Amino acid sequence: TVVQRHPDDKHAQFCAESAVLAAEMLAKADPKNVSETWLLRFSESVDGYSERWPDDPKSVILEYRAAYLLAQHNNIREAQEHFDRVIALAPESNEATLAGELILDMLIASEDWAAIAVRAQSWLDAGWPDEELRSRLEEVLAESAEHVP
Repeated sequence: TVVQRHPDDKHAQFCAESAVLAAEMLAKADPKNVSETWLLRFSESVDGYSERWPDDPKSVILEYRAAYLLAQHNNIREAQEHFDRVIALAPESNEATLAGELILDMLIASEDWAAIAVRAQSWLDAGWPDEELRSRLEEVLAESAEHVP
């Protein structure tokens, strides 16, 4: 509310980060029964933070944590969206490489070979900065060609 009403206040960023951390804590409060409400609030608060302060290094870390928690709870589409934001915010970061690996793993697990081929080719065309991941992308692209007519 502080961020929405007073976005230029000197405390807005602190309040936004506090909202993210509180929502994350509540989403994780009961590991066996994660609250979908708080998981959604965590995801939304992370999005708000990273949209408002995209150059803050915390944005990448928070997006990654949101994506990982969503993936752990089988919210695959939403997890991939957050992993994509990690890659967009800081393509040369360790978090982006991990995000790329996890996206590939999720796509491979779903055996969505067409999506794998598109994703791998687009990342190769963009010149993915991590050499090991580039090698894996080439392998995955070749494997997807066996499955996609």
